[in-house]
Amino acid sequence: MTEDKPSQGKDDSLPPDDDASTSISTGMNETLDSDSIIFNRMPLLNYFGIGGSSIPVVDPGAKIHGSGSQKDKICSCSAMAQVMVGTSELVPPSSESNGRTSSNLGTGDSDHRHLLNSDLWRHPYHVIALGLEDGSIEFRSAYSGALLISEERFNILGVQTEVQSPVVDIAFDSTGTALVAIDLDGNVAMWELKYSVSFQQQETQHSQLLRSSAVAISDTLGSQSNRERSAKGSEGSLSSLPLLTVNSVAVSRSRYPNSWEKPTCIAIDPANRRSREKSFITGFQDGRLVLTRRGGLFQRRNDTVVYHGTPDASTNSTKYRGIECIAWRGSFVAWADANGIKLLDVQSLTRIAHIDRPSGARPALYPSISSLQPTLVFERSHSLLIGWGDCLMAIEIEDSKEPGSGNKKRSVECSMAWELDCISCGVAPLDNEHVLVLGLVPLEDDTETGVSEVGGNDIEVQILSRADGAVIYCDSLPVQRSNLSSEAAGHVSESGASLKLLSSFALPKMEDSIEVEEQKRFISNAMGELDASVLFSPALGEAGNHVFRDAHLQWNLKSAYDEEANITYFDEETGSVDSDDYGFILQPEADLLGRERENETAAGTPPVMVIVTPSYIIRSQTSTVDDAIAHALSRNMSALALKHALHHKQELRRYRTVDLVDNFLQAVLRLNSRGETDAPVPIGSRPLSLRRMQIALRSMPNLLGDRTSRWEKWIEELDAMPGVIFLLRENLPVRDPVLPPLVYENVLIQMFQEVVEMLQDDGESVKGPLLYEEAVDHFLDSLLSWGPTSALQEYIRLYSSSQKQHGNRKRRECQTLEIALRRRHVQSSKGYLSLPSTILETEADTTTFEPESAMEGANKSLYPIANVLKRIAKYAPKLAKFGELENGPQESEANDRRTNSLLAFEAMGRFRVMQQSYDEALRCYLMIGFCHGDTSIDDIEGIAVGTAKETNVINSPRGKGLFSKYEFVLDLIEYHHLHRFLLDEKFISDESPPLFALIQLVGLDRAGSFLMEHCVSPELSSLEVEFEGSISGAKDMVQKETLPMDLVARQLERSPSLLYWYLSMVFTEKPELYVRFPNNYIPPKTVTELHRKHLDLHVEFADSNRYSDRALFGVEKYEVNTFATPLLAFLKAALPVGGLSAVEVRRLLETHRSEAAGSDESLSGQNSSCFALELAFVIEHSSVQSETEAKGILDLYLDGANSLNLAVSYAQRQNDHSNLLWDKLISYCLDDVSRRREGEGVLFGALLEASAVYGADLSRLVSRIPAGMVVEGLRPRLVSAVADYRLKLDVHEAALTVSEEEKISLQRQVAHRSKRGVRYSPIWTMKDSNGANTDSVAVLQKEDQSKGIEIAKTKLRRDRYRLSYSLPMR
Repeated sequence: MTEDKPSQGKDDSLPPDDDASTSISTGMNETLDSDSIIFNRMPLLNYFGIGGSSIPVVDPGAKIHGSGSQKDKICSCSAMAQVMVGTSELVPPSSESNGRTSSNLGTGDSDHRHLLNSDLWRHPYHVIALGLEDGSIEFRSAYSGALLISEERFNILGVQTEVQSPVVDIAFDSTGTALVAIDLDGNVAMWELKYSVSFQQQETQHSQLLRSSAVAISDTLGSQSNRERSAKGSEGSLSSLPLLTVNSVAVSRSRYPNSWEKPTCIAIDPANRRSREKSFITGFQDGRLVLTRRGGLFQRRNDTVVYHGTPDASTNSTKYRGIECIAWRGSFVAWADANGIKLLDVQSLTRIAHIDRPSGARPALYPSISSLQPTLVFERSHSLLIGWGDCLMAIEIEDSKEPGSGNKKRSVECSMAWELDCISCGVAPLDNEHVLVLGLVPLEDDTETGVSEVGGNDIEVQILSRADGAVIYCDSLPVQRSNLSSEAAGHVSESGASLKLLSSFALPKMEDSIEVEEQKRFISNAMGELDASVLFSPALGEAGNHVFRDAHLQWNLKSAYDEEANITYFDEETGSVDSDDYGFILQPEADLLGRERENETAAGTPPVMVIVTPSYIIRSQTSTVDDAIAHALSRNMSALALKHALHHKQELRRYRTVDLVDNFLQAVLRLNSRGETDAPVPIGSRPLSLRRMQIALRSMPNLLGDRTSRWEKWIEELDAMPGVIFLLRENLPVRDPVLPPLVYENVLIQMFQEVVEMLQDDGESVKGPLLYEEAVDHFLDSLLSWGPTSALQEYIRLYSSSQKQHGNRKRRECQTLEIALRRRHVQSSKGYLSLPSTILETEADTTTFEPESAMEGANKSLYPIANVLKRIAKYAPKLAKFGELENGPQESEANDRRTNSLLAFEAMGRFRVMQQSYDEALRCYLMIGFCHGDTSIDDIEGIAVGTAKETNVINSPRGKGLFSKYEFVLDLIEYHHLHRFLLDEKFISDESPPLFALIQLVGLDRAGSFLMEHCVSPELSSLEVEFEGSISGAKDMVQKETLPMDLVARQLERSPSLLYWYLSMVFTEKPELYVRFPNNYIPPKTVTELHRKHLDLHVEFADSNRYSDRALFGVEKYEVNTFATPLLAFLKAALPVGGLSAVEVRRLLETHRSEAAGSDESLSGQNSSCFALELAFVIEHSSVQSETEAKGILDLYLDGANSLNLAVSYAQRQNDHSNLLWDKLISYCLDDVSRRREGEGVLFGALLEASAVYGADLSRLVSRIPAGMVVEGLRPRLVSAVADYRLKLDVHEAALTVSEEEKISLQRQVAHRSKRGVRYSPIWTMKDSNGANTDSVAVLQKEDQSKGIEIAKTKLRRDRYRLSYSLPMR
């Protein structure tokens, strides 16, 4: 075996990177291309040559030539151990060691801290011992193959001779601190080893040798990626590295008798370090198995033959190899010979079981293999894994008790048995579900015989499933071997015994309980620097958990960066199919936790596997996260690569997370790598979907964290993508970190420019109104979200107030601002590069804030308000202040819709709130109503007139109406007392008063509710005369929170319709201010003036209510007496107050009736229905009616209103002219014209029915019925009328009886209460020197109680118990 001279300065504390090792294979049976490599699946195992001859080319005819400087050596046996180096095993730097110069690294404390930061303390260290044919033993790193530093040379005989027997077998104990070796002559040596760590400064030439070797292998395999990685590396330089050293503390040597056959194998007690007797078991070719025990210094060696096998009948005695292998764990020892496998309890020397040799383990079945070597591995304390020939088995040792005696009994059971498609040379457990097998596969010859040539075998590494024995993964190692037989070739052997599989999952172990104690002892001696869950089982660090778990039970093959193969992801938005799971970063936490529960054993450490041949040492390792990332990137799956990196951040070696994040964002946003112009180039012509934008933006807080420079970089790239910048508000950091103000400023300006560009000169959106409105909302929300938090809180208060007041659900704007305010206080980058991604705040989150001491500076705006304001003010010159416009609006912008646009006005309103200039903010919003109102004034006037006609009843309920977008402006006025600005007719412009703009802004219904809520009496307005006609003084006298009705009416006089609407609302909702005056009898002058205006407006907007017969059409007969038109309702309330003169009203109504009669020549003035009800009411209630006036009122009801019920009601209540009116009514019903119009008897029957309703004398009417007149239903009508009358009498009598009884009962209670004691409330009053009364709560002294003390008796209201009164009889 030709070997490169190993450099002992290699950093053995770390598993070497791939570019520092020799790569052998990258996958299974794939066709490799030198230009590009694309795998369907990522290879599970990777192989690296860490020792031996140069790796050959794949050409079968090529031969291997070593390039090392030493003589060729052949390895005859090997063993692996796991070494735990404590923090106390530190060696100070030596001045000179093995030709290497030391460095002055400072004090021991600094070295100690440096060592604790290295990976040497985070993972167990694995060492392999190689027994060579020259009788010497070498210790190498299982990761790099580098020789460990040693002060002595390990040799079985102790001295190096020219001719020395080769080492037959070596074995470690469970701690790696004891090594036993035996040579072919029967010489045995046992060393007690000590491992330590020291710093050495040296030139790292070993890495260069490995890189050069790796380049040669990469060229052979044709892997471009391997060649690039292998070629990397710097020139040899001096560096300080922590190095592991091994030294012998004690050694004992012995020799077996020459009469015994040659030894074949050896095993040492795994608990050698804890046992007083040092024991090991040796097997010999004659079938002898000897247990050797050594005691103290003066104790002799004790050899016990525990087994002596003989060849069976089927085995040739000349080919009997004796004991072929031994396995020892705890108290169990297993060995194999040609007869089978035996199990022994070594403590009691009790035989447990015998297992026959498998049928597939006969050497005659495989002519191309010189010998079959069985493999025995205790994978658990009671489980034995067996590989022999083409058979793979697992034996379980079960403990039970005999039913009768209760003695302990052990039995075995086969839990797994599968036939292999190779000849096993080594087996090792991989996890709880898989087994790793190293085997030889005979290659078929191309000749007609089909028999394999001698030596024509392929070395394969297979992963088998325990459940079904299926090969789930297979690799063929391209190690070139000679076609000669093993006897002729000294370097390469086709014997199965020449291959050895070493694994950290197949190491010697003690009893489980002892293993736990040993690990805890090591942790307790580590000065608290180590974490037990890292070095050992994760459950070991839990309190009270003392269960030992083998290493392969803590790890799962499925966790080795498994990926989804051939999975596509459907984008519902665009209908396209994604080739990668870009949305993994936003998956719910429950999904990720569910996957972790499926792979509960994924927290363990992957196995360290080494394949040892006579000429080569090959390290095999499961694919690392770097391999998974490289494989994902080769398939252009950036999301999968990033997922691997985020799940295994601590294991990254070749890749940086920053680069993987950039690749992921570029892939999601369809960006290529930058060109010369340094601008992103979209991939293809496919549009970027909204879903992909949201994925990229929502993942940025998690992927960019608090890296300010990276935020600036990606924001710059997003600026170049139209539309993406609007979605950035919810994801841009606002607290941790706070980006430079210029970043927020540029984003806002970019948003504003894109919104402005969406508008054409005609004001219509290029890409649709919905897209434009959404962009405007994002921009305005960003203005507030990044501004002062005081402005955010102000708008939240305004939105919440309107929502609570009207019972509507929380508006979107309020939800958005609450989330933004919460982010300003609690947003953090603590979730940087963690899964799942930090979930954004939602409506369900409660808005919790930090203490004020922790929020210092939080109210500060994130961007310079003045700079952004100047950029927007030029688009709203009507609202800009002096100095905010640099050059004024350009002439080209005079007719541009973008100037004074709705967007500019809303932005200016928010800026004024941020500046706490609330009057200017109100002006901005009123300008929105004036310039951009959804409804014109003409339409509003029409709606106002219709609303006034519908609400004509005092205290009638008002509908809520539609919810306005700008209703919060009303709360802004109320909270900041801005009512007085609404009364200034020139507040916004000379063209439109502010109340008109307010109505256009919030709608007629909301404005009406606001005006009524703050409406007050106009009494204070009369003071304006004292201020020489100036209204400013009167305004100062008016309360800030009120809107006097006269000032509001004066502003609304420009629109009679709106004035009529306002006065009608005041009449119906504020009657105590308009028509009811509880504190004075005479109404104010301003109110009487409003009454006159209101009367004229009623007459002007009467419309269909102008004609009484039309107004009564459809009204039920029993409701006509209570029916009232808006004008009639107003007259009923205003005339008694005295604000209107009945004479003037009568004259006005008669004038309009005359005009109506003049337009229709068929009607006389008395027969016209125009305002008939109103005129009849005025005449009846203005004065005592004369006979003529009484007849006129009756004619108004009969001919004008065409209502017989109203006429009967008036005749019944008019006592002075009752007989005259009834005679007129009867004559009207018997008149020929009436009879022809209504039908004979019909009108008279209606008169009888109406008379019965109003309690008239029916006998008089019945007597006036002419002879021969047929009144339909006369009898039933009379009967019904009499019955109704009697019922009324009964009701009155019953009510009177009940009231009298209640009155007597209440009087008795009053009399009873008056006899009881009465409680007195003392009122202590003291008179001062001036005679005034002063209250005193102090207790007066007895001598002062007779002076100035008055005791008042509590007043008792006796009449408050009288709850009902007698009802007067008609």
